Amino acid sequence: MLRSLVMLAAVAALAFPTDLAAAAKASSADEAFFAAKDAYLSLKEDPKRRKYRDQWMKVAKRFESVAEKHAGSPRAADALYNVAKLYSDLYRVSLARRDLAASIEAWARLYTVYPKSNLADDAHLERARIFRDRKGNIATARAELEAAIALNGDLKAEARRELKALGPVTREERAQAVEIPGRSKPKVAKAPAKRPQPKGAKAQEDEGSRRARLFESIALVASGDEETVDGAEEEPTAEDEASADGQLDRARLAKLEEVAHASVPLSVQVGLKVKRVIIDAGHGGHDTGAIGPKGTREKDVVLAIALKLRDKLQAEGFEALMTRETDKFVALEDRARFANRKKGDLFVSIHCNANKSRKLRGTETYTLNVSSDRYAIRLAARENASSERSLSDLQFILADLATKANTEDSTRLAKAINARVVEAMGDGRRKGRDLGVKQALFYVLLGVRMPSVLVETAFLSHPREEQELKEPARQQAIADGIASGIVRFVAERDALASAIVD
Repeated sequence: MLRSLVMLAAVAALAFPTDLAAAAKASSADEAFFAAKDAYLSLKEDPKRRKYRDQWMKVAKRFESVAEKHAGSPRAADALYNVAKLYSDLYRVSLARRDLAASIEAWARLYTVYPKSNLADDAHLERARIFRDRKGNIATARAELEAAIALNGDLKAEARRELKALGPVTREERAQAVEIPGRSKPKVAKAPAKRPQPKGAKAQEDEGSRRARLFESIALVASGDEETVDGAEEEPTAEDEASADGQLDRARLAKLEEVAHASVPLSVQVGLKVKRVIIDAGHGGHDTGAIGPKGTREKDVVLAIALKLRDKLQAEGFEALMTRETDKFVALEDRARFANRKKGDLFVSIHCNANKSRKLRGTETYTLNVSSDRYAIRLAARENASSERSLSDLQFILADLATKANTEDSTRLAKAINARVVEAMGDGRRKGRDLGVKQALFYVLLGVRMPSVLVETAFLSHPREEQELKEPARQQAIADGIASGIVRFVAERDALASAIVD
């Protein structure tokens, strides 16, 4: 419909010879823009092409070409808007910082080159959200929101609400550089005068404020970027504060700095405890899962392991809940809902592997993410077979992947469990085979709001491992291995938390 209106406008312009050249130019810009827009929509609707970066880059180049060849036209601003939006969409899939940086640059280019465009306030608002949510630079976010409000466009009220939500300017914000073309520092109010303190309270408050600043520094380092936090000097705060009055022990400071350079999970930063573990026995009911050469069914083996794991974890002092305790079918989506409803702290899904080749054996543990590995994709497709999800759910799936906050904890948990299960699959004559910790798009992990892993204990398709998986003693060893991995994960986590607090 829109394209038809564009063509009608071009035809109407032919009635006025003086406007013929302008009409032709506008028609050419419209045609190029809508062709690029069609290519973008086609890409977003094609799950296969979305996996390949070059497909995204082809569409980005088409929009860039419109912006370059038709500079000054309304379609140039539209094209830049779509370039920025495309890189934002790509970042949600790739999680690559270069894609986030490209989006940030494109938004800035839009409002810098076309400040009077009705899309300029959109660009300021989108950029504010990126700096607030992705980079932790509140100073830039505040300045972008102020710029959006100043344009007095249709997003003025929305920008005001988001600006109000930022709250008052903090000391940390004052230290941040403002990454807006032409601006260096935000306009901030003067700090309020210090209130007189009761005698003897100063030392205690200084130590508390020092701890708070150290904690915030560690949190910023853990937030995702490996570079120095925008606008902050490199590692001065804790050391300068300590040398000011000599109250902070040097050894403790070194320990804190070591932690600050490590990747500190969000759960550790806020002091969350691990008490409740959700155990998911894969498959069940009419969904038998893999079947070994001698008829061993995956659903039976994993339920036996899960029941043993529950008992072991309870003996270790954890609360253990199961998504199924009998041979019944539970939809993949319902397993995630159960875990969230029960407010679990960890989620462990137990499975047995299978492959066309009967020679393949070993243990591997997965966390949630998209994968380019064909083996992981095939395995995920088999495990996802019972899901009711369709292509229409793709956008929600990608959004969930992009917003997961438990990635680091899940990886640490997967490594701890995998190492112990590999040991459990060995004996005095040979070692278990370690296939490693990997990533794949398992629907059972999708939407789980806690650190989550999927353990492929061993291969039912391998004759020897099938026989071992049938043995109660081996099932117990695997359950003990998973439990040991969980205990180790919690211990390492607690040690990391102690390094921050002590």
